[in-house]
Order: sequence, then C-alpha cells, then structure tokens
Amino acid sequence: MLIAFAALLAAAPDRCLPPTVMLSGNDKELTVRFWAGTPRRRTLEENVRAAFKSACRHHLLTGSTILRMNGVSTRRLFLENQPNANAAMLEADQRPDGSWRLVLAYPFVGADRSMNVPSATEIQEAIYCAVRGASAQEQARSGRCLPD
Repeated sequence: MLIAFAALLAAAPDRCLPPTVMLSGNDKELTVRFWAGTPRRRTLEENVRAAFKSACRHHLLTGSTILRMNGVSTRRLFLENQPNANAAMLEADQRPDGSWRLVLAYPFVGADRSMNVPSATEIQEAIYCAVRGASAQEQARSGRCLPD
C-alpha cells in the first residue's frame, strides 16, 4: 500500500498554489488603500487566486518558480504601484541581497488618484506575458505583452 501511495504522489503534477499578496516599499497611498482586510485588498486577493488557478489549469505555471524570470518564486506576490501604467505586469525584482521577488505592477492608485483593482483576467494576462510572451507578429498586430 505504501508503494501505491508513493507512485500516486510521483504521478501527481507539480503543485501550483496562488501566492500570498504582500505590500512592498513605502508607498503610503498604496499601503493605506490596500491594507490587509480592506475591501480592495480582499477583491485583489480573490482575483490573484482566480488568475493563478486559471494559469495552472492552462499549464502556464507548474511548481513554485517562474524559470523565465530568473527562477523567481511564486509563493509571494509583492504589489507595486505604477500610477501611469496601462496594464498589469509581472516583474522579477532583484533585491539588494541578490534574491529575486515576484512583483505585480499596476496603477493601483492612478495618477488621477483613482483606485484600481486588476481583474483576474488582467492578472492572468500578466502571467501569460511573463511566462510565455507573445510572438513578434502578435505584438505587432495587437500589442499583446507590450505594456506602456
């Protein structure tokens, strides 16, 4: 029976869990409006969970790292406010100690001070662009994976 259980575990696909959403930096506007437990933060966390589950179902993610992004861990997702951004974007950010962290850049607090929460679809598109990317023809035709 132990051998059957070991075989079942070996055949199981890599686990692909949604990350824990974290605030980063000293952006007071972002921190106040997206503090843990706030309605915006809860909505964002739900959208992150849905996007990562969908990305796993579509085989965009396996395991707990994104190899194309210097092997950055997907266990924690740090938020970065980019007030003038036009799309959600996943980035690998290198820290002073040389480690990498996964960052979701988005105009959470826009330049016009509007509050924005990316949808699950926007986050999944950011995952797609970080993991696979669009072909040169697709980028030229539609602008996919070319955030401003």
